[in-house]
Amino acid sequence: MKGIKLKAVLAGRKFALLGAAVTVAGMSLLAGGTAYAALGTSTGTLTFSAMSGQLTNSPTWSQTAACPSSANASAKLLIVLSDGVTEQSWSKVINGAASALTGQALNPAGETIGSLEGIAGYAAGNTAELVVNCYSGASGTGTIVPFNDAFITFNADNATYTISDTAPAGPVTPTVTLSAQPNPVQVGSNVTLTATVMAGNSPVTAGTVQFENNGTAIGSPVTPNASGVATTTTSFTSAGSLPLTAVFTTSNATLFNNATSNTVTETVSATNPNSASELITVSVAPSGSFTFTGTTNATAALTQSGTSATGSMVPVSVTDTRTGLAPNPSVPSLVSGYNGFPGWSVVGQATDFTAPLSHPAGDIPVANFNWTPSTTTPGDFTLGGATSGGLGTAQSLAAAAAGHGNGSFTFGASLTLVIPATAPAGAYSSTLTLTANPTANFS
Repeated sequence: MKGIKLKAVLAGRKFALLGAAVTVAGMSLLAGGTAYAALGTSTGTLTFSAMSGQLTNSPTWSQTAACPSSANASAKLLIVLSDGVTEQSWSKVINGAASALTGQALNPAGETIGSLEGIAGYAAGNTAELVVNCYSGASGTGTIVPFNDAFITFNADNATYTISDTAPAGPVTPTVTLSAQPNPVQVGSNVTLTATVMAGNSPVTAGTVQFENNGTAIGSPVTPNASGVATTTTSFTSAGSLPLTAVFTTSNATLFNNATSNTVTETVSATNPNSASELITVSVAPSGSFTFTGTTNATAALTQSGTSATGSMVPVSVTDTRTGLAPNPSVPSLVSGYNGFPGWSVVGQATDFTAPLSHPAGDIPVANFNWTPSTTTPGDFTLGGATSGGLGTAQSLAAAAAGHGNGSFTFGASLTLVIPATAPAGAYSSTLTLTANPTANFS
């Protein structure tokens, strides 16, 4: 159970130590300077079998009153942690709470208690609240009714305790301590602001810290961590002596008041006129690699059918894992949001078909030889279009513009050769050269 707070004055509850009962007023309690609302809602006597004021050797605890009829299926003893809200079990669940309760005090891990040392969030001088929770269901389930509580203060030896007949008052005003590092600092340099919010010996997390420069907010509010520490990093654009503060705003007014830190004067100076500057450069190589794979001296045979011959190109592949290249600043569209992929292109160019051993020697112009590019791996690239004027000049098989083409792809093409009626019979051949360019064209 977390966050149950009852503000009503609850009188008549008793806590007994070695047979001597004292009445606990039950209004609120203070732990390490932190105010907590009392949780108990009924009367009863809560007793520990402790010796010499020490909760040692896992004492048994008992309560003379039974849980209320609305929640008497089970019960357990809890301790309220130093945030004043969170509860932690201090016993196992007792099933059947329709009569007087008894159990064994255990630490949060369910182990026997050797001393008061290690109780979460508490130190010497802290006051904790012990509360018996009653449940409408077995094994700590169903509706929760906080039934009886008591207030225990840990002494300086952190091994003994005392019982108060009235609970300390609250809420309290935390102490907010601000520091700024470095100080002094030059204009534009980073400054780390650190605020620590404490209530006595206990860190405060229930709220936010707003850092301010002469009353003007620096960034957004920051929630303190488990140690009560909030930090932010900032810089200042003008020189001067700046009054910095940290303002704590509580999120639990029952426990804490708002508070403002000490003022730290941050000295901000202009650039030192006696300083000198040097330009330091370094070249960072792009990561990844580009590979183009084809079969050298591969042969693709065309099959004649009438006045034409058709076939398929031997496939080639491109793998590009490069990234981190800077864009071309002359092309604005490649600067904003550029992902660092450099792009690539693959082109093909062929020679005339010749048959040197035919009679007479045969020649079919390359203008009669065309392709239609294809791929079995669609992806982030542009496939070249079908040609109609031949492959005498370089034609695109596939290309990826800057910012594209990262991955592995395989390309091929269907080939068509128109055979003139004047071509003598013979074995014709042409060389198709495929060239990959691993650098994108930025124009």
